[in-house]
Amino acid sequence: MFVGDSSPRIQKFTNDGVFITSWGFIGTGDGQFNFPRGLSTDDNGNLYVVDRNLHRVQKFTGTGVFLTKWGSFGTGEGQFNLPYAIRAGANEIVYVSDSSNFRVQKFAFPASDGDGDGDIDLADFLAFTACFDGPAMPTGDDCTAFDLDRDGDTDLSDLVAFQARFTGAR
Repeated sequence: MFVGDSSPRIQKFTNDGVFITSWGFIGTGDGQFNFPRGLSTDDNGNLYVVDRNLHRVQKFTGTGVFLTKWGSFGTGEGQFNLPYAIRAGANEIVYVSDSSNFRVQKFAFPASDGDGDGDIDLADFLAFTACFDGPAMPTGDDCTAFDLDRDGDTDLSDLVAFQARFTGAR
């Protein structure tokens, strides 16, 4: 069980309420918070934290290791205005209640980042472009990591979702 508190930090407890660990403190960097509001875990035990005042989402392992973040203040896709709640569903699909924009945003993320370095970066963009343009990836690479909407192909909707993640995750 995870709890976000006003310290601001994340605390992890057993189902019986026994404290396990905590992480985070006030700030704007990776693993730092201003007002952690919504929490949700995915099927792999990763934790997603909505930071209401920083207008972003951070993803951690179940032990508190920072994995990635996305979001900024605004009204565009992947931007938030006081996000309130989050729900991580199956297949790494995440729903974020974007309260002051009066909407819920849906995010679908690849199982990996393409080159496996843990970051969505230029190398991943180039790999995605190779998948999107149609030629086969080099041996050992798999374009299914870029099938963000899980419909069986890498198409325009995946390009839009990938572009939002590529430009909005930093």
